[in-house]
Amino acid sequence: MKCIIFDSDGTLVDSELLNCQALSAELGESGIDVGARELLDSYRGWQLSAELEELQQRHGVALDIAFVDRFRDRALALFTKQLQPIAGVAQALRQLSQPLCVASNGPAEKLRLALVVTALDQYFGDNVFSAYDVGIFKPDPGLFLYAANAMGYAPADCIVVEDSEVGIQAAHAAGMRSVFYNPEQLSFAVPDTAIEITTMDSLVASVQQA
Repeated sequence: MKCIIFDSDGTLVDSELLNCQALSAELGESGIDVGARELLDSYRGWQLSAELEELQQRHGVALDIAFVDRFRDRALALFTKQLQPIAGVAQALRQLSQPLCVASNGPAEKLRLALVVTALDQYFGDNVFSAYDVGIFKPDPGLFLYAANAMGYAPADCIVVEDSEVGIQAAHAAGMRSVFYNPEQLSFAVPDTAIEITTMDSLVASVQQA
């Protein structure tokens, strides 16, 4: 593989539960009682707008126009104080010789803050692609195709590292190989071609295998 495309939340940075804690707290103040773990288990990798739409329909509550801004502020505050890199990912990044980039459904401000707070920004430079900037969200393959083109590589020359079902589906639809980081060994519908790992200690060997 000539280029490696990384997801961010749950793949590079241990942000998913923090993100869901912020969302749970903000939802609670708006009359929707749902725990952080339930949010994570039900909506891992989802586009935020789709997640909020379903929650509003399920609970019969309309969120106000400033909800997303308040949630983002709460999440960024948690990130600044508590965010950590995924165990073993910094060591893996140091060993990879291929060009690296990030392609995530998260907004660019959040992605860049997460990389800086965890000191992973040194491995990616400006090669950070947000679905909000591109206007295409996973599981649509367009974000990965955009990232590959921006990096100067054909889809077949790229491998995606993801922790969510929607991310792996997007990689498959883009014609890219994938490494499925699944530390909790959750049961997802992913293509047989995806290489599954449970620790980042296996990442370098998995990329070489692909």
